[in-house]
Amino acid sequence: MYFQVNGIIIDLEHNIVSALGSLDTAVTLTTPEDIGALTAEIVFYEPCIRNQIVYLAGDTVTYGEVANKLESVLQRTFQRREWTVPELMTELADDQSNHIKKYRTVFAQGRGVAWEKDTSFNGLMKISLQT
Repeated sequence: MYFQVNGIIIDLEHNIVSALGSLDTAVTLTTPEDIGALTAEIVFYEPCIRNQIVYLAGDTVTYGEVANKLESVLQRTFQRREWTVPELMTELADDQSNHIKKYRTVFAQGRGVAWEKDTSFNGLMKISLQT
């Protein structure tokens, strides 16, 4: 069994965590429930927020931190695998219409996929989210 969250591919059956870019690449993770609740807060926020990006953050973690947390909680060792940017760019060049490969390449570059929790809307408003 494996699952993917923001580019972190976790294979529980084989104890493998695959990181996009490197294990030091950071991603911000927020649950759909928290996004929904904060969207309502933002819509009714005064003064009105217009024409700007509003950041939300449950947690900002590196792929390596996710692997460490899995080891701690599940009490077993996880192999760490990195999909480097050059590898992913080559894969994308060979299959340019593949949306998963585009997604992975963007997340591997680490730009625009992570931000500080303290400067997010919920951080500034002192709203606790699921971590």
